[in-house]
Amino acid sequence: MLEKKDFSQSLKALLSRGKKTLESRKRESLVHMAINSDRIELRDFDISVYAMNSLIQLKDPKSVKPLLLGMDEISSNNDEYCEFIIEFLQELDMIAFDNLVDYLFESSSKKTIFPLEAMGKMGKTKEDKDKIAETLMKFIDLDKDSLLNAFAIMSLVECSKDKYITFIREAFKTKEIDFSIMGDIGDIEIKLGLKKDKTNRITVEKLEKFQKKYNLTKEETINQMLRNNDMLYDKMVDIGKNDPCPCGSGKKYKKCCLNKN
Repeated sequence: MLEKKDFSQSLKALLSRGKKTLESRKRESLVHMAINSDRIELRDFDISVYAMNSLIQLKDPKSVKPLLLGMDEISSNNDEYCEFIIEFLQELDMIAFDNLVDYLFESSSKKTIFPLEAMGKMGKTKEDKDKIAETLMKFIDLDKDSLLNAFAIMSLVECSKDKYITFIREAFKTKEIDFSIMGDIGDIEIKLGLKKDKTNRITVEKLEKFQKKYNLTKEETINQMLRNNDMLYDKMVDIGKNDPCPCGSGKKYKKCCLNKN
């Protein structure tokens, strides 16, 4: 069983080295302790917290990838480790960027949401934030997963505000995006101050009036109203399974948001 005294002395010696390059063996040891907090036998203290704090203070870029890969090894309810990943990446900031990008484009894990969330809080200069935004847009273009896309858009909004709103609007039309994170495009536009509210929704009355006036089918009417006014359906509208999806994706409702709703 590891004693607190022994670990504290080892940690003190390690931190006294400042920002010098970590020896591979010591880096691996700290990463192992951070990831395996549930499986290391302790006495009167949480060794994983010591290891996590050490890694944050040491700011070693070579620790980034093994720590991110370690997310797949931890239990799903280990919130402490996931919060550590976000704090760790924020603290390292652009030091971690290259290794973080490699992980994002290689991984298909749902836990990628945590580094994606951290990216929105990274970057201290305009150039850094632009670099982060470009990476997030490339990630969204991959269309890996609706939840991952939603977190990437959340961070894109956080680091660039409305600078890339055209890209975000297009993403909502062409990609799978989980509405539970930031809502739909209308919610994002309201958040950014581009719209006051969602008053221009398609009601049953508006739909029938428009359809009769222009002698269109229901599908043609919905498409026209979405295209002309950037409107969304009111919940009262009876949406058929084969109608265009109200999220604006261009897909049929049954193949898009039907199951989500």
